Amino acid sequence: MLRGKQIICLSSIDWDFNWQGHQEIMTRFAAAGNAVLFVENTGIRMPRWPDLPRLRQRMQDWHKGPGGIRQVQDNLHVCAPLICPFPYSRMMQRLNRWLFLGHIRRWVRRTEFGPPLLWTFLPTRFTLEVIDALKPASVVYYCIADFLELGPPRRVQRSESALLRRANVVFAQGEVLADRCRRAHTGEIPIVPFGVNIERFQRGLYDPMPAELQRIPGLRIGYVGALQRHVDKALLKGLAARNPDWHIVIVGPQFADGPHHWQAANIHLLGAKSHEEIPRYIAGFDVCLIPYVLSHYTQTVYPTKLTEYLSLGKPVVSTPLPEVLAFNQRHEAVVAIGDTPEAFEAQIRQALCEDGDRRQQRMAIARQYDWATRLQAMSRVIEDRIEKAGSA
Repeated sequence: MLRGKQIICLSSIDWDFNWQGHQEIMTRFAAAGNAVLFVENTGIRMPRWPDLPRLRQRMQDWHKGPGGIRQVQDNLHVCAPLICPFPYSRMMQRLNRWLFLGHIRRWVRRTEFGPPLLWTFLPTRFTLEVIDALKPASVVYYCIADFLELGPPRRVQRSESALLRRANVVFAQGEVLADRCRRAHTGEIPIVPFGVNIERFQRGLYDPMPAELQRIPGLRIGYVGALQRHVDKALLKGLAARNPDWHIVIVGPQFADGPHHWQAANIHLLGAKSHEEIPRYIAGFDVCLIPYVLSHYTQTVYPTKLTEYLSLGKPVVSTPLPEVLAFNQRHEAVVAIGDTPEAFEAQIRQALCEDGDRRQQRMAIARQYDWATRLQAMSRVIEDRIEKAGSA
């Protein structure tokens, strides 16, 4: 594990958003004795109306510490950057450099670790400007999504290509993303899907079930995650309408539609929960779902929730996402696939009838994705590249 380094992480999500690999990785690096600054999402596209609550929260978070930097645990600070949300305006870029970089430089000087390691999830022009300004000792790019689908494709492609040429280390969530990164990065690109905190999740088997989940009777068909555009809401509504004895339980923040879009007695929107609470909810599900629409964006998505579900031994039913199909090839088709609404429903029925013999198999597969071993391997790659660069 990396130790004694100063790490600046440019995240593609905010600290208080659904707990994912971003927070898990940086939390573990801080616990290992590194000084970590987690910079919340600086944006990849122009803001939209649904972004207003997040922008208001950013303003509130900025006041929680000098320069928007607050400490959340030992060795770990979170920066809520107060920047203008227009990432492709040259004037706004200059203003953002002035607003942001002074605070970051002061944090770097206070920690006194020497040149930082910059770890980025964002392939943006702003990332390149931070690299130019801070001159980090090493640059790590963890490619976790097809950001060409989320921002202006040509601009994102140019900035990502430039980042790939400058990065010392590149990791990719899946083979499709790795293939694209290889067009501009000449080094080896390890494929590293997000892992799972086995210790935390398996505690959910023994912790008490949340009271609001206990009040939902009968069969609980669960989904954990944000209700964003890539979730197939028509699929979930159809399942609820055709199966009044099933209870569709959704745990996560809601972005795409208001509650009035989900008016059904057997659909339960429980809202966002802390990452400490999530295992208790999954433990109360009978079947877990990955109900994503098939789109250009989801062609590259690796659902973090997959190994979280499996860590608790739960049967999982998914639409045929390429990364889930690849996971099945590695692990004896452990995930049930439904490529039509009818097939999806049939797979849920079959999962509800199983006798539980596969529970231990699922948990054993999830243990292969434990973050502890995953980060040890990633750290060895980074240290090896740093050593080679130093001897070159």
